[in-house]
Amino acid sequence: MEVLKWINENNGLMMAILTLVYVIATVVIMLLTYQSIAIGKRHLEHLDNLEKQRARPYVFFDIQCRERCIWGVLKNIGVTPAIDVSVEVNPPFVVEWGVGGARECALCGSKVGFLAPGRELADLVGVSHDFYTQHERPVFDVAVTYKDVNGSSYNEKRVVDLSFGEQMASPQNEVAEELRKIAKQLEALVQKCGI
Repeated sequence: MEVLKWINENNGLMMAILTLVYVIATVVIMLLTYQSIAIGKRHLEHLDNLEKQRARPYVFFDIQCRERCIWGVLKNIGVTPAIDVSVEVNPPFVVEWGVGGARECALCGSKVGFLAPGRELADLVGVSHDFYTQHERPVFDVAVTYKDVNGSSYNEKRVVDLSFGEQMASPQNEVAEELRKIAKQLEALVQKCGI
């Protein structure tokens, strides 16, 4: 009973204490809400960034050895088109072949105005044996610059190392095999003729 009597006598004090508790609880709820909103905002920004990264062109230039020939290959593996694509290769991607000199990859040094998603452009540059004979160290720095349809610019840089292909490009094994076949055919011919 003493407690109730004290509360009745100090009613104003009790209301002040309860109001203070109520204000503190409101401030805590407000701070937690603000923190939750900030986390949500960061999450939305992250999702927006992921979507922008997903829905953009990804263009790369590669130097490939196909069927004993060297090809320059430009491909858009993204989901949107690439605009004003240009390729720079250092040292220059040139192969001398045939009579009349050197040939540079047509995809290097000129712009491709539009490269659709999934589209690949390939240019035959030369024969792999000639390529490896002329390039002592077949390592190239490649830079591909392009824009997306919204005008955002991209610059993809990478190193293309074709050192592994020197053994594949060597015609010595093929020549030796062909000489063995010719020798067997000559032996068979000699036996048939009785010489």
